[in-house]
Amino acid sequence: IIGTTYVPPAGSPLLASLSLSDRMNKIQKTMSKAKDEGFVLLGGDFNSRVGPLPPMAQGDDTRVNSHGRRLLRVAHKLGVYICTGRVIGDIPAGVSYHGTSRSAATRLDHIIISPNLLSHLQHSGVDLARSDSDHIPLCTTLSFPTSMRHPQPLTRGGHTLSQIRWCPLARVPYAQALQSDDSNLMSHCDKAIQEGDIQ
Repeated sequence: IIGTTYVPPAGSPLLASLSLSDRMNKIQKTMSKAKDEGFVLLGGDFNSRVGPLPPMAQGDDTRVNSHGRRLLRVAHKLGVYICTGRVIGDIPAGVSYHGTSRSAATRLDHIIISPNLLSHLQHSGVDLARSDSDHIPLCTTLSFPTSMRHPQPLTRGGHTLSQIRWCPLARVPYAQALQSDDSNLMSHCDKAIQEGDIQ
């Protein structure tokens, strides 16, 4: 399950309608339910500075704010990982907010994953190649094994049709063979049609 979230910063009027505590509780309950379903990844602008608190690695933003303390408590209670400063691509943790003339550049955006997803995480961090807004996007790459499904054998008239697995490396020779005027190739095709060995 993949989700995104936004937690307004301290002092925002949006926190008057739903407090920081209520928002963090909602995130905790939602992630807890999602963990029961399997893999969970939650990313977004938490407006949380988590600093270098254990077990976090050192990063460019060393401060912790009230949002960050609450997010760390949620992560601890759920047993989930905040990737910031802890995974390949994000050591040390880079800033994700450019800052303004009135505010410093900070790391406010985070990716949080369930423990069972950690072994599938290839890379996570700030995508410095992009600058879409005052926040720099985070990019996470996951890798999962794929299993080949073997189709059921096809039969026609009691005859099992042979199945040929496509080999991507043979693309060029295959295309060249089709473009050639080799009569031998056509005789193979004719034979396959006569034997009903064609789909």
